Amino acid sequence: MAGENPNKRLLYSERATGRMYDMYEHPAIVDLFTDGQGRVFTGPQVTKIEYFRTIDVAQEAEGQVEMREVVLRLTMPTHVFMEAAGNALSRVGENLKQIDAGATQWREAIIRAVKKVKDVELP
Repeated sequence: MAGENPNKRLLYSERATGRMYDMYEHPAIVDLFTDGQGRVFTGPQVTKIEYFRTIDVAQEAEGQVEMREVVLRLTMPTHVFMEAAGNALSRVGENLKQIDAGATQWREAIIRAVKKVKDVELP
């Protein structure tokens, strides 16, 4: 590849009309888990998406209230966000059978765990 970088791991390359690039992984890539997505600001040039973690749950008269903390605000060009959203929905559609099977396995594992606890005598 023309711009080969020996210090970074090549993830993939694409050579198609209008889409010619090499994608490398930065040595200090950030892998951040979040509990969910909060506010989304979409404008003509950029889109900002806030992601949060749940840090506590408080009991109030109306019920339980999650305390959420924004841990990441991702900003990207709006056209890139729209393309990513379309790609994500497409991938979900392509993998719906596997997603459903995985959800069923999780459900069955939880049911088995609950049944085990029911059979155990607590002191």
